Amino acid sequence: MFRICACCTAFAWCAAVAGGDEFVFDRPSDDRWHYWVNFTPGTRAAAPCFGAAGNVQFPEFNDRDGIAIIVWDTSGQIRPGRGPDSYDVARVRVTMTNLPGARWQVDLTPDEWFTFDLNRDGFINKDGIPRGERGDTDGESDDEDPGRAVELFGMAFGSTHSYHGWNERSRYIGAVQGQTLPRDPFPFVYQDISKIPLHVEDNVKGLFNERAEPPVAQFTPVPWAVGVPLEYRPGRQEEPFDIVFDVDLELSDGSVRRYFQEQLDGGRVFVAVTSLQEIIPQGDPRDVPNVYMKEGVEGVPRAKPGVLEIVLGAGAIPCEAVKRLSASCRRGTLKARLVLRSADYDGREVTFSVNGEEKNVRVKGRKAKLKLRDRQGTVDVCLVDPPCPPCRKADCGG
Repeated sequence: MFRICACCTAFAWCAAVAGGDEFVFDRPSDDRWHYWVNFTPGTRAAAPCFGAAGNVQFPEFNDRDGIAIIVWDTSGQIRPGRGPDSYDVARVRVTMTNLPGARWQVDLTPDEWFTFDLNRDGFINKDGIPRGERGDTDGESDDEDPGRAVELFGMAFGSTHSYHGWNERSRYIGAVQGQTLPRDPFPFVYQDISKIPLHVEDNVKGLFNERAEPPVAQFTPVPWAVGVPLEYRPGRQEEPFDIVFDVDLELSDGSVRRYFQEQLDGGRVFVAVTSLQEIIPQGDPRDVPNVYMKEGVEGVPRAKPGVLEIVLGAGAIPCEAVKRLSASCRRGTLKARLVLRSADYDGREVTFSVNGEEKNVRVKGRKAKLKLRDRQGTVDVCLVDPPCPPCRKADCGG
């Protein structure tokens, strides 16, 4: 077990919003219960999220069996196609709404892969001895706290589906009765060394990552976010309630942030919501996280489909975007002008340095203009933010 902090999220989110622009996408373009016996793909009202790790009856099923895939079209608010570096992603939050009547246990700590029934004897850690310690016979350990976390991951694609081609009614690809197969698309994390996507749908069995460098078998993935239920009373929950996921953009040396930059550049943001919470075949969906899809919320108070919130910071203007810096002086009035190659940075601030004195100017369209009176002598005008050479000189006389 390892812990993920679930506190202070409101403060951190407000701080991020204060420093950038917030975009809210309150209805997915596509959402899908990714499960092999979903006969109404793209129209089903809810997506139970559960696991089959250690399932004695159906060992071929994916460990993360019932998965919610959620996709938002972001192109209407955030213009795509500007290059990933143009999107200064400061915060990402996903909110899902769980159906009423829930009675699953809250667990904010992702569980190690060896806290499941690996040998399928019907018990977890039957010998009572932690994995690897003297006398251990089953290679299993107890789960230190009850329940299984609700986890969010990115989505990657196999050989059949693609980022632009997949939609909520696309053909299901994954494990079925009698055959173990990788999901396509599949939930993933980045490998520490190579940064390639690692399949996590069967992380307990240790499948589908043999081509990684080095190959990866059984492992415990660090989720990009752990869902935090709000105002949830297990067994006494009469109304829908939210589950909030605040994404850790710094994971994998910032590769998670890069993922969302690339997604915004493409105009679609994909995430997967999963849980390894066990459920018996044909079990009660109240025993596992069960989140609304967009088709299920109409007329239901407090219910809403998946919500994506993204905060974009101001970000630095790259020097490649600078076309020209000029400076001139007439009758003691200095005029400096910055011309950019496009209007992509309209509204941003740039900083001029005039003989070491910094002046902030807002970009209008493609230009930022500075005008200062009562100047004398030789004046050096430089760009400080962005820090792009060369500087310019202007002679303001004596």
